[in-house]
Amino acid sequence: MVIVVALLALVSAVQFALLYGLRRRLTSIDRVNVRVSRLVESISLLCDTTEAGFGFVSNQLTPKVPARRAKARLARKAVNDGPLCS
Repeated sequence: MVIVVALLALVSAVQFALLYGLRRRLTSIDRVNVRVSRLVESISLLCDTTEAGFGFVSNQLTPKVPARRAKARLARKAVNDGPLCS
């Protein structure tokens, strides 16, 4: 009878050790998930700001003609070309 109780105590101790190890692994997996989610959020923010920055730079690099100049140029061209119907 003493041997049976000793074996049950040993089995319980082994099960407790296995459960404790499993718990440690699961908490480490949770920490990894938190880190990965932070990384995903950071990369998303980086992509958004980079896209906005490149858009701003491209808008600054493209030549823009003011509306008055464009209208004046069209009017001069129309005057210089003469009437459409001859």
